[in-house]
Amino acid sequence: MNKTIRYSSFENKFEVIYRNEIPTIQMPPHTHNAIELYISLTPLSNILLGDNVMPLKENSLLIIPSYCIHQFTQLPDCEYKRYIITISTEWLENFIAGNKRYSYFTDTKKPIVITLDDKQKALLLNRMQDFIACKNNDTFSEISIFFDILKIIDGLIYTHAENDEVEKRVTGTQQTVNQIIKYINAHLVENIHLTDIAEKFYLTPNHISRIFKKHTNTQISNYIILQRMTKAKQLFREGFTVAEAQIATGYSSYEHFFRTFKKNVGMTPKEYINAYYNHES
Repeated sequence: MNKTIRYSSFENKFEVIYRNEIPTIQMPPHTHNAIELYISLTPLSNILLGDNVMPLKENSLLIIPSYCIHQFTQLPDCEYKRYIITISTEWLENFIAGNKRYSYFTDTKKPIVITLDDKQKALLLNRMQDFIACKNNDTFSEISIFFDILKIIDGLIYTHAENDEVEKRVTGTQQTVNQIIKYINAHLVENIHLTDIAEKFYLTPNHISRIFKKHTNTQISNYIILQRMTKAKQLFREGFTVAEAQIATGYSSYEHFFRTFKKNVGMTPKEYINAYYNHES
């Protein structure tokens, strides 16, 4: 099993947790079948979010849609503080019912980063703490506070100003990695070779491999597989058959696609469909 890719699915409707720890391992890039709302209270020098690697300021709110690839690199021997809200995409869509106002929850290609000011941070954290205080004790209050948190976040989404602050903080090497990621995503259904990427960016294969691993915590070959498996899961969610997903993700061989999916997801494509979407294929 390739543990650099596989990641468990979220089974609950929603949860709110606080974590404060000194990481002992770095989580590899991964995706969820759920939405994550992430409040990082600790600055990070490098994160992978969607198509970009970048630094992250302390007190940042991240909206990570389902099936959006992400990875956060923490400094060793440093406390890492954050609140994480995880929401079942299927469950939340019962409430938003296709309302375009809330498309940011499910637009995989557009994760959002907002730097919170002191007032915004205090408001959100107070409600987070209220939720945790009543968790498993008062169901009605728990649900009420949960949706209050979503309402606060929705307000932040529509009031924060777009700017290029993040781009100004991205290093030259991070910019190169971002360009490599975008190149891979644009050619995902093709046979992508490291030598082709190196020629495209006028760099040696060894240099490409080194900077990509440093900023994403995985090899390029693993990243390509992760992107293809993520795309397959999205297609299954939309009702595509296994054969259609195989072709759409660039696998000329059904057997190769089948083996790769089972190895990295932990179940066959058909088992995955039956477990989460119950489509016929």
